[in-house]
Amino acid sequence: MFAGFGLSGRVVGSSSADCAAGATGPEGVQMTLKELETGNVLATATTTRGGRFSFDRVQPGRYRVSAWHHSLPLVEQEQEVQMASDR
Repeated sequence: MFAGFGLSGRVVGSSSADCAAGATGPEGVQMTLKELETGNVLATATTTRGGRFSFDRVQPGRYRVSAWHHSLPLVEQEQEVQMASDR
């Protein structure tokens, strides 16, 4: 039985030094997964050491992933994502 996709990513710095190979991302960034059409929040996650985050059991559809941090200025705060299945 199909339970959904895993969606993972990494928050990285905006300067070239921060984005260099092996650079780590910020810990503690709040990530939110929302349905694109309705804006309903489906899941939240917080970045771990290295800036990594993940959402589990994401069904096919169109989503918006947004980031927020209380003290870090975020250059790109949202990204649209489409999850699709060929079934």
